[in-house]
Amino acid sequence: MVFQKVGVLGSGIMGSGIAEVAAATGATVIVRSRSHATTDAMLATMAKSLAKQVDKGKRSAEDAEAIIARVSGRRT
Repeated sequence: MVFQKVGVLGSGIMGSGIAEVAAATGATVIVRSRSHATTDAMLATMAKSLAKQVDKGKRSAEDAEAIIARVSGRRT
């Protein structure tokens, strides 16, 4: 089964991880959170995680940019 679009409720540690993994598979990810601040913090954390992967040679910079581009956040 292939998912093209994934919704994640919550932008905490678990939600951030789920969003990152789903986006890495190529799915468009929409994260729902209580506030813009928590969504922005989740996206910043994800960008930091992806940057570490790039630094360690586990992922290319282009892949990291594509992953973060597939994730969007919305306030509930």
